[in-house]
Amino acid sequence: MPPLNLTYQQIRCFIFMNICLSSFAVFAQIGIHGDVIVASGSTVGFITPSVYFINGVVQNSASTDATVFLGPQLIWEDAGHNSHIDMQIALDNNEEFILPLGNAQVFHPLAIHAAANTAVTARYFDKAPLDQQLDASLTQLANFYWSINADQPLSISLTWNALSGINQLTNTLEALAFVGYDGSKWESIPAEIRPLDLLTQGPSSLNVGSITSSARVDFSNYSLLSLATIKVETDLQISDAFSPNGDGINDVWYILNANRYPQMEIHVYNRWGSEVFSSSNGYNNNWTGHFKDRSNLLPSAPYYYQIDQDGDGRIDQQGWVYINY
Repeated sequence: MPPLNLTYQQIRCFIFMNICLSSFAVFAQIGIHGDVIVASGSTVGFITPSVYFINGVVQNSASTDATVFLGPQLIWEDAGHNSHIDMQIALDNNEEFILPLGNAQVFHPLAIHAAANTAVTARYFDKAPLDQQLDASLTQLANFYWSINADQPLSISLTWNALSGINQLTNTLEALAFVGYDGSKWESIPAEIRPLDLLTQGPSSLNVGSITSSARVDFSNYSLLSLATIKVETDLQISDAFSPNGDGINDVWYILNANRYPQMEIHVYNRWGSEVFSSSNGYNNNWTGHFKDRSNLLPSAPYYYQIDQDGDGRIDQQGWVYINY
């Protein structure tokens, strides 16, 4: 089907015809069967209860100054890489809504939460933003972004899929950050990876997933949203002393980031070379200075440790830890 080049009045007629043609169905609906080109400067509304994205993109080829308004009770189905809205979407009073946004042949929805009585506009761009200045806590910015505006702070979810290239940003979801552009730089916004992706309802992974802001985002501070990688400290930081006297303060030998090395092996020796403590298959930061996990405590003294981070037989770190009561 050739692209439809519709003016505002033609779109209104298009919607009206779909409602009339569906009058014998349970409810009125719009079906997107081919590309719909909306004239520049137009604001068109999809006000039927449902929209079915079958094949084709709703777009404005000339500029970004056209808008599709989606009614507050609208439900859409089957949007994807080949059928979505590739222009600005406007919403008003949608409590919860996933915006079927995309750009070219890439589908990249954004979701709003608890947005009653809030006017929202948003658009997706499948390209790197012009300004990529990052806050010091960030390392790399994704090659896509959303522009968004709302008249009240909102809780927002961003999504990604197999075409997003998240595995080129990071090899762990822990390092993935929800970021906003404040007019001069991109900075991290507190957020949490959703256990289940909003669209597929499968587990979030590097291939598909969703991340939701921990609090409402104030769009007087941010005009653009994206994903980035955040610096994650993975090096072991080993305490050089502890005091297992039962006062609840510094009672265990603490190794920061020990949980990142589940195969780690530790051996601790006294000054004469006798082993006094060991741990294999990881360390739970629970050694309280007892001799080989028995009831008797070791005397105050320095003790020599060796750590094999990956359990591969190679000593990665070694040094002294002092027990003092």
